[in-house]
Amino acid sequence: QDKQIKSKTEIELELTKGRVWNQVVNLVGDQSSFEVSVSDIKARVSKKASFDISYCNDEKKVAVAVFENKIEVSVPEKKKQNKKVVVEGYSVEFNDDESVESKIDVGTKEDEVWIKVNKAEDKQYRKEVDKEKEDETKIDAGVLPSDPLYSAKKINESTKLLMTTDELEKNKIKADIAVKRLTEAGALLADGDEESAKELLDEFSESIKEISAKIDDSSELRDYVRTSLNDEEKDLSTVLPGQKRYMAKEALRDAKLLLAITDDEKGNASLESATQKVIEAKELFNEDKQEEAQDTLLEAAKGIVTVDSATSEQKEDALSTVRVLKDAVEDNTDVAPEIKLIIDATEDSLEESSKDALESDSAVIVDVNGESTIQLKAMQE
Repeated sequence: QDKQIKSKTEIELELTKGRVWNQVVNLVGDQSSFEVSVSDIKARVSKKASFDISYCNDEKKVAVAVFENKIEVSVPEKKKQNKKVVVEGYSVEFNDDESVESKIDVGTKEDEVWIKVNKAEDKQYRKEVDKEKEDETKIDAGVLPSDPLYSAKKINESTKLLMTTDELEKNKIKADIAVKRLTEAGALLADGDEESAKELLDEFSESIKEISAKIDDSSELRDYVRTSLNDEEKDLSTVLPGQKRYMAKEALRDAKLLLAITDDEKGNASLESATQKVIEAKELFNEDKQEEAQDTLLEAAKGIVTVDSATSEQKEDALSTVRVLKDAVEDNTDVAPEIKLIIDATEDSLEESSKDALESDSAVIVDVNGESTIQLKAMQE
C-alpha cells in the first residue's frame, strides 16, 4: 500500500502448493490490484471478487473457480500473456498448456464444506469491514457541526486559505476542506442525522464544482483531487443502497463525474458508476433485497444505455459485469420478469455499443407516470 495514497494498493501472492480462497472487497482506482500467481498463470482482480485457486504439484494442474463477480486470468502464450475473463459461477483448469472452462461443479464433500465455510466467512468479513470503515469515518471526521468547537474549525480553514497565496496550493486546500465535509457527512449519516449530512454534502458538491472549473489548467491539481476522492471511495466501497452512508457514496460518484474533462473521460466515469451499481444490485439480490436491487439495477441501466463516449475496453468491462448478474439471476424463479427484462435490455445495448454500432432505438429508457421503465424495440439488421 502506497504510504501517501491509501487507495493505491497492489497485492501479489504466489501459490506454490495447495489451495487458497481469496476475497477482495474494496479495491479502487486504476493503480490497484490483487493478483495470485501459480507458475506462469496469474489470476487478477481490480475491484471486487471471491475466487478459489488450487495447484496440484503432481499433475501440474491449476484450477481457478470464481464465486463472486469476475476475475482476469492470464496465461503465457507464445511469449505473450493471453488474458481471459472468468465470471461468477465458472471455473477454468489449466493442464499441459490447455485450458478447460466450465460451470463450477462441487465434486466432493470436502469441496462442498470448503465453499460453504468460506462463503460464510466472506459474509461475516464484509460486515466487519463495514463496521471498521464506519468507525474510522467517525474518527476522521473529528469535530462535527453539533459541537460548539465546529465554528472554530471552520475559522481555522478560512484562515489557512487566506494565508495561502499560491493558487495551486490554495485549490489543494479547498479540495482537502471539501473532502473533510464528505467525511463529516459520512459520520452524521452513520449516526442517522440525514438532514445535517445533506447540508454538508451540498457544500462538498459545490466545492468540487468550483474546483472542477480550474483543473483544466493544472494536471497536478486534477491528480491531487482524484487521489483524494479515491481514498474516500475506498472507505465507502462496501456500502450498499439502503445503508446509512450510501448518500455519501452517491455524492462522491457525482463528484468524480464533475472532474471528467474529455468526452471519453466523461463516458468512462459514467459507465464506471453504472457498472458499480450493477455489482451493488447483484449483492442486494444475494441478500434477498429484491426491491432495492431492482431500483439500483434500473439506475444502472439508465446510466449504461445513455453512454456512447466511453472506450471500447470500458464497455467490454461493463458488459461482462452485466453478464455476471444475468447468470446469477437466470435460474432464480423468484426474480421478477421485469428485472430480467432490464438486464437483457442493458446487455443488448452494451453489445451493440461495444461494436460501435449502437442503434438509437435498441433499448430506450422512458418515463411513464413518474416511473422509469425500459422498452425494447426491434433491433435493426
